[in-house]
Amino acid sequence: MSINTRKTPYYLLDLEKVRTNYLSFQKSIKSVGRNDIIAYSIKANYNPAIIELLKELDAFFEVCSDYEYDLMKNYGISASHIIVNGCFYNDFSKYKDSILIIDTYDQLLKWVKKGGEEKIGIRVNLDTITFDNRFCNKKSRFGLQIQTEQVSKLLKQINTKNIICLHCHLSGNNREPSIYRDIIIQLQKICDDYRLNDIRYFDIGGGYKISSKDGFWSFDDYVSEVSAVSRQNIQLIFEPGNSLVRNCAEYHTEVVAVKKIGNDNIFVVDGSSLHIPKSNFKTTEYHFEHLNKRKKYSGQRLYGNTCKESDLLLTLNDNEMIAIGDRLIIENIGAYSLNEVNPLILGIPNVYLKMNKQIIIGNHLFNFVCQYSDCYNKNGRNNYSAIKKISETGLYAFVHNGIIIYIGVAYSRNINERVVQHFRKDSGGLRKKLSQVHIKELEESYLYVCPLNGTKQSLLFEEALLIGLCKPKLNYL
Repeated sequence: MSINTRKTPYYLLDLEKVRTNYLSFQKSIKSVGRNDIIAYSIKANYNPAIIELLKELDAFFEVCSDYEYDLMKNYGISASHIIVNGCFYNDFSKYKDSILIIDTYDQLLKWVKKGGEEKIGIRVNLDTITFDNRFCNKKSRFGLQIQTEQVSKLLKQINTKNIICLHCHLSGNNREPSIYRDIIIQLQKICDDYRLNDIRYFDIGGGYKISSKDGFWSFDDYVSEVSAVSRQNIQLIFEPGNSLVRNCAEYHTEVVAVKKIGNDNIFVVDGSSLHIPKSNFKTTEYHFEHLNKRKKYSGQRLYGNTCKESDLLLTLNDNEMIAIGDRLIIENIGAYSLNEVNPLILGIPNVYLKMNKQIIIGNHLFNFVCQYSDCYNKNGRNNYSAIKKISETGLYAFVHNGIIIYIGVAYSRNINERVVQHFRKDSGGLRKKLSQVHIKELEESYLYVCPLNGTKQSLLFEEALLIGLCKPKLNYL
């Protein structure tokens, strides 16, 4: 639930930063005359608003499990826009319309024994393929060691026309753009050595360190390196995660207490370091919003509001003056925070969007349609044109001043028909069952909808789940 008046601690998402990052990457690719694929690595952030935005931009999506694959299908992502990098699976046919990357010799052998009819990719391990340490600064457990006698013999014996992709993702910390160029050179050599003449894609993974700071690079740096050695007849697949979403989210938490321990002022916030995964805790930036003019203290440490002794968020500069009620804002935590957040003691914080046209309720993205009064006229002349465009089944919600008034579901008819029942003066919908106070509140509310396809049972389950989670003011009436 994320639409009530913002209550700390919470995450704040800025989708425009995701849009800017994606379009910047796309522009870099087009500037060198290529039409390569950007496949968002969804493990970085499952947030439905991010997925919906990238879907609108025609992005591809990279998944690593059945759970993630099914999640994307539920979000309406076409199978043809999904790259499957799962290590363990048995049903090749499930992913026949996606780009399926296999990881082990056993998977390759199983695919051969089943007839090799599904188009697949192979993930290769480059750690031992050269005599230097370009690829093995951190040994990887993933991918086939393709130069072994077992693998090379099998590849030479079979029809390889349905092997359409070679993939390599680095495991080390060396993210220099030149490394990705070297990956492509090695993948092209593998194609030539093993006569993989039907390869259409090289998937070079993710891990791009994008920033204007020293030690980081730009999308242009990566694209220019790989495009210089890439063949025009092979599309590259980039799998950015962190670089698309890292800067799109902030964590907001409020200072709620200060105490003296020895010579130190110890501050406590209502959030926790448990809400900031270790993967990006050391690289975050922060600032304070000084919202309170009460007595300010200088302090040394700022802790989370849990019983864990180790729950330390920041070691402060002695010159930093803070008051109870001030806000700590930790920036650049869009990658992994919302997926890996630890619910211990405090639970999972709410997520808010930096816009008013979309809201998140539960794990669903709802789009603003209209204010109730846009459709209802006290003189009895109703105009429902504002909602006639909603010709799908799904969920809808009425929201007033950040409070969820009502959550409903349309499963046997379009959302607009179901909602019109509530708007009409003479219907058996909400208006007939409400007090005058509640009717006024409803008339001042805003309508949000979330189109969903599914069976009656699945849609009713989603409705019940949201009602239990969000506790709307009006329930089943």
